[in-house]
Amino acid sequence: MKEDPALKAVQGLWRDEKGTQWLVEDDEVKMKRLGSDSWDKTYKLQLAKKTILLNGSKLQSSNNGIIEWKTPLFGSTRWTTSETNDDSLSDGNNDSTKNNDTTNQDNSSGEEGIGDTLECVQEDPVEQEEQIIGIFQQEKEEYEKHAMHKVGSAPKKPKYSSSRYRPRYSYYNNNDSSDEEEDDGKALYPLSDLSQESLQFTPMRLAHEERKDLRVLVAAIKGSQYIDVVDASAAMDADTRQKKKLRELRNLILGMHCATASTCLAEGAEACRSRDLSTAITTAKRLIEIGRRYKISSPNTFEEYGKLLYIAQDCFIGLGDDWGEPATVITAADKAKELNLGAILADKRIPLATTPVPRLPCIDDLNKSLRKKSRTVKKLLREYSTSSTRDAMEQLIYSIDDRNVYIMQNATPISEIIGLLKKFFSPEKPTEMNNLAITEGEEGSRLTHRHEKQYYFVLQSLSFWKNILKDMSYLWVLMEQDMLSGDSDFRDTGQGSNRVQQCPNLFRAVTDILNKTKKEVTAWVGSERIHMGDNQVPNGLHFIDKYTQVSRIILPILNTLKGVERVCAEDPGQATAIDEQWGSVRGLQMAILRDFFRLGFDGSGGFNDDDAGSCIDGRLTSAWNWCSLIRTKPFYPAFLLSGFSSFDVRN
Repeated sequence: MKEDPALKAVQGLWRDEKGTQWLVEDDEVKMKRLGSDSWDKTYKLQLAKKTILLNGSKLQSSNNGIIEWKTPLFGSTRWTTSETNDDSLSDGNNDSTKNNDTTNQDNSSGEEGIGDTLECVQEDPVEQEEQIIGIFQQEKEEYEKHAMHKVGSAPKKPKYSSSRYRPRYSYYNNNDSSDEEEDDGKALYPLSDLSQESLQFTPMRLAHEERKDLRVLVAAIKGSQYIDVVDASAAMDADTRQKKKLRELRNLILGMHCATASTCLAEGAEACRSRDLSTAITTAKRLIEIGRRYKISSPNTFEEYGKLLYIAQDCFIGLGDDWGEPATVITAADKAKELNLGAILADKRIPLATTPVPRLPCIDDLNKSLRKKSRTVKKLLREYSTSSTRDAMEQLIYSIDDRNVYIMQNATPISEIIGLLKKFFSPEKPTEMNNLAITEGEEGSRLTHRHEKQYYFVLQSLSFWKNILKDMSYLWVLMEQDMLSGDSDFRDTGQGSNRVQQCPNLFRAVTDILNKTKKEVTAWVGSERIHMGDNQVPNGLHFIDKYTQVSRIILPILNTLKGVERVCAEDPGQATAIDEQWGSVRGLQMAILRDFFRLGFDGSGGFNDDDAGSCIDGRLTSAWNWCSLIRTKPFYPAFLLSGFSSFDVRN
């Protein structure tokens, strides 16, 4: 191997785009990360068919002093000749970096990895930026230390560790005014659309004082045993249940009234003695609106929301005219109308100010985009706001941004896995590796679909989930309108005692989304039945809460597909084990996707024909059933190697 010309061409010291240094000596490669004082890892080079492999990925040189390391997931990493004179790198081979004659080699394998279609980077940009900032912070402290002890002469500024990572703005004086870059008006990522209709269902972000009230509300709901007392089998009698409602609600709203920051202790004590609930009801209505608004803006948080909604339902429907109508959730459209902010919402820079910055592959582009977005928000505030409206206007901008962040974090992963389905699976001419056919009774399946039929069944299910999550805030508002305006039937549904209630507004909106999805896909497979207000899905809250969990299913799968390539690149032993069992990393990734697309959409998970199957609700039930069986899958160790712990993010 030592005499091979291709191996000879890559000998010496190199540096990649991340500042990582690579020292190639014969068939060994030493790697030192940015800021490290010693070599972190040592790898072995392999020669296969005149192609040099580093951790199973191709390493080739060109005639311009550049080495390209091509990996299936991370793409190409370019190495350039290192010019550093660091003594720690002097192993007697630095001279070889100055006069390297490189040769052209083109040994493309032609195999494209699944990870190529996923948006990921070699290292976390945030962690990389923190690492760089830490280096400069250490240099700053060293500089200040020398300046404090050296008297009579001006201290010299320390040299940066690498000229490549010299910051564009000074960490010694981190001032926005020193970070003036020309804005070309273009973003490095697609921007979100802003429509007046979406503003009507975009809740306003909580203000600082409202967050204090939210903590009071959450503590009161957590400590309350209201649902355990009222919605219990012992309270099935109507008169008994009503008495328990009145007693528990009175205690709850008086407790919240006394605990709010706007209420003095004496006033709260007087309200408890006199049993006058008028002031306490006003306080409770305000706190309930804050809790509802917070849940709509962050559907994956506030686990006590279900209890809060049932309490609000009993207050506004079951206690007569004392409570009146529930307070309307404050939306971005309401705030814009109140402050007359139509001009700023029509500004062409608003999409840039309200679109979250995705994780870009290049750290420089990521930082540039973040600074550009921050400057855009500040410019808009300077131009359109006054001293009295600045805080409200900033709150409005970030409220719209919160909605777009939720869509990016929950709907975008579904778009990614749809892309994998379309790229690596085809409805025509299936092979053994990508055949999606299922048969009832085999492997727990309750449906029989040939490959083409199952392909479209999976595609339309994922597309429907994506469209639901994009309109989540709209659906949540409709669900609350239905739940707080109609009577519910408390009965045993076979899954315990539940409040069964029809939600016509939500049902019509979901039907519209279903029709929209049917137009997106070429064919519709399975039932179009939407369960809502029956024994399977008792009410709108049960329906919409199921779809907030979709990202918990998809994200661990995508993370595993990316993680197995990273593990193989870092650990040759794991790469060898995966190759022996699955043939290649690609084989493992295809096995995971095929199993999910087949058995995650097979109609399983229910106790009878109504609880599962091909209906709209049963598709999600099957996916959760697949998640519950993940420990029985042969590829479960790959999930663990990628950092998987549970499909429940709380664990």
